[in-house]
Amino acid sequence: MTNDLRGLLALLQPTEGEPSNLLKALRCFVERGVASTDQVVALSGLSYDAAYKALTKLCATQAGVTPNLRLAHVGLEGEKGKPRRVHILTDTGAAALRMLDDIGDLRAPKLEEHSEIAAAVMEMDIFVAARQAGLKAQVEEVLPFGDDGSSIRADVLVTLASGKAAIFECEQNAAAWSKARLLDKLRRLARFFDSDAGEQVENNIRVLFNIRSDDVQTLQTWQEQLALVAKEYGKPLPFSLYWQRLADFLKQPEWSSVDGFQPISPASFSDATDKSPAAAKAADVLSALPEVVQASVSSLKELDLLLGLMYEDQQEAFRQYQASQNPRQRSRAFFALMLFIYEASHYRHSPTLEYATLPVESLYLLRRYLHAHQNAKLFTQIKQGLATAAKNADGVTRYRNAMTQFIWNVFLRWHGFARGGPLRIKVEPPGFETGRSEFYVEVSVNNRDMLNNPPYYRSFYDMCDEEKALAWVLEAMVNYPTELGLE
Repeated sequence: MTNDLRGLLALLQPTEGEPSNLLKALRCFVERGVASTDQVVALSGLSYDAAYKALTKLCATQAGVTPNLRLAHVGLEGEKGKPRRVHILTDTGAAALRMLDDIGDLRAPKLEEHSEIAAAVMEMDIFVAARQAGLKAQVEEVLPFGDDGSSIRADVLVTLASGKAAIFECEQNAAAWSKARLLDKLRRLARFFDSDAGEQVENNIRVLFNIRSDDVQTLQTWQEQLALVAKEYGKPLPFSLYWQRLADFLKQPEWSSVDGFQPISPASFSDATDKSPAAAKAADVLSALPEVVQASVSSLKELDLLLGLMYEDQQEAFRQYQASQNPRQRSRAFFALMLFIYEASHYRHSPTLEYATLPVESLYLLRRYLHAHQNAKLFTQIKQGLATAAKNADGVTRYRNAMTQFIWNVFLRWHGFARGGPLRIKVEPPGFETGRSEFYVEVSVNNRDMLNNPPYYRSFYDMCDEEKALAWVLEAMVNYPTELGLE
């Protein structure tokens, strides 16, 4: 393959003032870098057959360069039939559009997980529906506020006929590990609508869910987090939330009002909540964390409130893991527990992922898990295993072998896993030979049935969320020994 795009640009260039079908289709990916075939039809004006043929060509090698698009399949709740064909912009396609249309900041989206791709498709569904209604819409729009560089990111921002903008949020099922992300989102919304910038945006926020009709946990999770923010705020919140299933909204979109939506009200917490054993346990463990962790948190009171609420959730995840009987159940419960710990700090747009802040919530949960009385023997073995590996740190090969032995013979064996199966672990210690400056673990699971949310599309290089979660836990025991009490 060549990096010379001249041949590709010649194929895409408008002829006699009329863009080619290939370029018409490719331009539909400027907004989000993702589009299904039906969305391309709606945005480009091409017939279904013409759009299908153009997209198929763009997914293939053209003029000796790699494809402009890659293919995935996404099924949203409430949709009948086969999953939709979804196309994702590649680096080649982004480069071609930058050159042809002078879009300097266009980049290919880094979407690998099915949930991430589904969220992008949801955003494009709303964008297309708004455009068809004659309304201006923007996807993943950043709205700054305040003097400290703060901002919120609206999944879809639609300018209504009144001239005001309305925020449409695209959400999927919210599990226990989603709480930290939701709390951060709601806090930012409160600050935004309390600022001058919030006056330009309607404060009725529409939340469109991609959930089953019998899903009650998602709404309860939102209500709980909204109650926490309302309690912190100390007065009526400056915004309101209204929800509807995306599939129902798209049948008959309503833009000018929240008719058809249902309000999301804060959950009712009794005064006993703060004094419960769960909250007390969280406070005890939080106060025992090293000062380096405590100092990284702007408000220990707010973190204590969140962790106190998460206490029972983690206990329940732990109980489900312990109660698992067959290998399939146990594997899925194990990865759910790892994901719970990981996503407490590593959710989309989290401060940890965007600004390299200390993953306080994840460290808190991992520390508590390792120090649980049920894991007392494991904790002792971990400290011994890490000490043994440290004695071999003077050589890359010796250290890699020692850490591999520790991971398999201590941590994974404790959880019922053994070598030679579909779970693969690759250890990369720091050193000149590896080119790495810190300890790194790569996890791959070759049996989709072991995971709760296996990826629909797997990149050769990227791990799915559950694999990332286990990798982070294994790395954290080496990278954060003080914070985890392992020294």
